[in-house]
Amino acid sequence: MRIAQVELEDFKSYAHAVVALEAGTNAILGANGAGKSTLLEAIGLALFGHQPPGLRLGDLIRQGAT
Repeated sequence: MRIAQVELEDFKSYAHAVVALEAGTNAILGANGAGKSTLLEAIGLALFGHQPPGLRLGDLIRQGAT
């Protein structure tokens, strides 16, 4: 199985984002607080149901979103 893209909607700091992933190895780059770890947390939650330690599912909804 290969992940072709990740689409986030009101997930933590992301209002909306679509990240395309190429075949092979992909690098996720950005400044501190840019959302790199959030992207990996979203993949872990979607594929394996893994919740980040210390957070409830409600904590993953972007602040101000309904």
